[in-house]
Amino acid sequence: MADFASHSYTIGWQPPYQGESRIYAKDVLASHASAKIGVLYQNDDYGQDYLKGLTDGLGANASMIVDKQSYRRHCSQRRIAAFHPQGQRR
Repeated sequence: MADFASHSYTIGWQPPYQGESRIYAKDVLASHASAKIGVLYQNDDYGQDYLKGLTDGLGANASMIVDKQSYRRHCSQRRIAAFHPQGQRR
């Protein structure tokens, strides 16, 4: 059983990707208004939804996203780490 009295911030569901990234966008706008954002996302529908939610959540400030790069879902962490900041692979 869940002990919500001790763990009040526990949630038992996964929010939709667009909704989750909108929450992150809201936090960035409130707490890091001059931030530059780089997005690394899966190149599938989930990743596209995530990117759309972030872009929509930033609204007129979507230009805060200075770079974005997709990766294949089954790509290893080593290959993901090989991306340069400009989105070019080494």
